[in-house]
Amino acid sequence: MTSYEPLDWPAYFQSKRKYAIPSEIDPTNIVYTLYESNAGRKHLPVIVLVHGAGHCARSFALTAQALHASASLNLHARILCPDLRGHGETTSDDQTNLDIDNLAQDLENLLTSLYKDNLDGRYLDKTGKEIGRGPPNIHLIGHSMGGSIVTQVAYRNRVPNISSLFVLDIAEANIHAAPGSIRAWCEARPPVCRTITQAIRWGVESGTVRNVHSARVSFPGMIFHNPTAIISPPPPTTTTTTDINHIEQTTPTMGGFTWRTDLLCSEQHWISWFQNLNQKFLSSFSSPSHLTFISNNFPKMLIFAEHSKLDKQLSSAYLEGRFEFLKLQHVGHAVQEDDPEALTNAILLCWQRHGICFKPLPVG
Repeated sequence: MTSYEPLDWPAYFQSKRKYAIPSEIDPTNIVYTLYESNAGRKHLPVIVLVHGAGHCARSFALTAQALHASASLNLHARILCPDLRGHGETTSDDQTNLDIDNLAQDLENLLTSLYKDNLDGRYLDKTGKEIGRGPPNIHLIGHSMGGSIVTQVAYRNRVPNISSLFVLDIAEANIHAAPGSIRAWCEARPPVCRTITQAIRWGVESGTVRNVHSARVSFPGMIFHNPTAIISPPPPTTTTTTDINHIEQTTPTMGGFTWRTDLLCSEQHWISWFQNLNQKFLSSFSSPSHLTFISNNFPKMLIFAEHSKLDKQLSSAYLEGRFEFLKLQHVGHAVQEDDPEALTNAILLCWQRHGICFKPLPVG
């Protein structure tokens, strides 16, 4: 029998903390919730996992666990998963400005604030030889809206040492269809759930997440207990019973679980996630000067769900070798939740092909 009981975060990340951005950088009093592994190992590169709209950092829990467990990364890379503005447990005075420029600025502020003083970062060539020090190498991985955010951050080129870019299941070709799909998903969510288990079950049965294990981790981060929420009674049945138990069941009750992100309030910004996304992704980004083993551009990869397709512009660019492309089978839109092992393997192999070394190798 399938279990929909919630699972907590410590099995997937080593730490969780609050992190306030200084008011002189962001006047909206934003306080991030960060899930991390190897956070205190300041000489290591950073893998940044950015979730999609309406979801939360915990949607990358199984992928973060798999990356951290890999032999090449276990003690040799930091992992950072933030709850974005208006999502998860992150708080601010402006929770609904999800315009792509604002979200990109948020991520830039966070990365700069976290790592600007990290001057002892080490950079290795593919033989394991140290070739430089300074701010850490940063590898960006984003799903859906998060994919648009990491693309925008790379395109703006204000964060030093971006060393690879992975974009998961978002395409400019969906600019007209996506808003309707997002709206339908928001409206399909039950406004109030009696229990966390009910929310997880809806997430799986709706097809939002196909992997029950991942849904049991991620959905608890998307909802919170609201003592003022009104739980509607179940639909009336044909029974004629009028005993007190039946009366109690058909009476609205107070207190339930509601969604942390009111995504419909930010509808005006959805279109910005898709505008000029191809051009931004395909732009030539400068390689960090110390990464001499990377040629013209740092590695870029699109990873799509089984039914997603490249448009004509991306297809031409792919044939020209301007980025790597992979379509995962048997997954829905939430590719990092539905098959975290396949996604992790694809990312690790991409780094290996491009000579990106995390684990020091014997020289000679």
